[in-house]
Amino acid sequence: MPVYFANVLQPLIDFFESILKFFHDSVGFSWGFSIIALTIVVRAALVPLTVKQFKSMQALARLPPESKKLQQRVKKELELYLADNSSASLLHADGHYHRLSPGGQTVRNAQAQLLERICGVGANPVE
Repeated sequence: MPVYFANVLQPLIDFFESILKFFHDSVGFSWGFSIIALTIVVRAALVPLTVKQFKSMQALARLPPESKKLQQRVKKELELYLADNSSASLLHADGHYHRLSPGGQTVRNAQAQLLERICGVGANPVE
């Protein structure tokens, strides 16, 4: 382990080392059993977090049906909105918005007109 990580993790290393020495010196376990006991203590300390994680995962498992319902609702609302506002607007050079009828101009034509106005491309054809 690099030196800069050892300095940051040193309090944690000292804490676990003291628990290992407690099991070895005070309880009388061998080093192998001390490591096993430390593992059991750490796992026992993490049980509340494991339970919380399990509950969160169960809550997330219940979300997909609700999110699918929400997606369907948003899709329906978007379709209704687009059906009501089927005429789009285009800003002309005179600064006014002109309605585009759904069948009158294609989107590609509208994009070409917008590009002409922004970049000046095609505004003055070269002859």
